[in-house]
Amino acid sequence: MGQSEDCLILDVLTPAQPVSTSLPVLVQIHGGGYTAGDAQSFPGDALVNASNGNMIYVAIQYRLGIFGFLGGSSIAEDGVLNAGLLDQRLALDWVQRNIRAFGGDPSRVTLWGGSAGGGSVAYQLIAGGAYDDPPFSAAIAEYPWWQPLLNASSQERQYITALALSNCSDLACLRSLPSDNLQTLNQAVQNASYPGPGNGFGDFWFGPVVDGTFIRRLPDLEYKSGNFYKVPLLVDRDAYEGYIFSNATDNGGTQEYETSDVSATQFVVAKIFTSRAGT
Repeated sequence: MGQSEDCLILDVLTPAQPVSTSLPVLVQIHGGGYTAGDAQSFPGDALVNASNGNMIYVAIQYRLGIFGFLGGSSIAEDGVLNAGLLDQRLALDWVQRNIRAFGGDPSRVTLWGGSAGGGSVAYQLIAGGAYDDPPFSAAIAEYPWWQPLLNASSQERQYITALALSNCSDLACLRSLPSDNLQTLNQAVQNASYPGPGNGFGDFWFGPVVDGTFIRRLPDLEYKSGNFYKVPLLVDRDAYEGYIFSNATDNGGTQEYETSDVSATQFVVAKIFTSRAGT
């Protein structure tokens, strides 16, 4: 399957012989640093087959990199920040409205993701300060990753870099570029910014930011204030996941990399979740 900017699709996998007409549903948000990956990164065929007709699997997609997470004041004023996270919420709302047609139960939807997918689960749990009924009934945040959320000045630098490398002077010009050009620009902005101020080893540069609406405040503040959906939650970690994002040419830090099997961010996320959600 080729790549396309028209990526807001999802896969629904149903058992050939369902045991009922109202099955529980597992919704997967793929990882990839908010920059790479797709629904096919985590196919659910084996899960559905092993369930013996007892579950439905949904894999969603969302805009990545510059398409879904370009920051800056111009984007905030004439568009939306965190478009990729809004895509995820749109997909979850679609599941609520339509999963019955596939034999699913909208009241039994578990949200699941790993790494940036796990981070996405964490953000969906605090969406808008959890002001409404959640479009899921349980959540699994596997080794959730919160990359540094860029502040306003870093977002502006990201946006200005995109303008400069595209020979554009404003947002309207960026929007007029073909998607292939934007994909090239996506990589060029990262190449020009990495490593650099606020964008070091292990950071994909594009990602969620505090926008005041979907992510109202830094996630730790929202969780500490209890502003998250109170649903059953499972959190785990992945030993040595950070090693592959480390600078392999830095021989002086080898011992440190090998002995640090979980990031401080993951530990904080797990601590907040387990203390607040009671799991």
